[in-house]
Amino acid sequence: MGQINMDYCFLPNEDMQPSGVYVNGLLGEMEELALRLNRLVDAELQHAKGTIVEKIIAEVNERAIEQVNICNFQKYYVTGATREYNTIYNDLATQPITITYRIRETVETTSMILAP
Repeated sequence: MGQINMDYCFLPNEDMQPSGVYVNGLLGEMEELALRLNRLVDAELQHAKGTIVEKIIAEVNERAIEQVNICNFQKYYVTGATREYNTIYNDLATQPITITYRIRETVETTSMILAP
């Protein structure tokens, strides 16, 4: 009996990076919305004075910075997780296999000539 051990690719490699790009795009939109809200509040309250107004502006600025930082962290995390998932997915597509086979013996035949 003979055996062959090899890795067999059951599925072609697939690029999973576009899914991470899509999610990062959504996070980028969230980041832009936070910054837009910050600019809108600044524009609306630029001529106002007072402790409450200053507190509102400071709070909105702080929340916008926090939101941008969270979005950037999430983008970094999504990119890393997508790379890891891509590697795992493509590694699972290739599996080690063992093929066992029997070597057939050749049978020699002699040709007999029949006399008439």
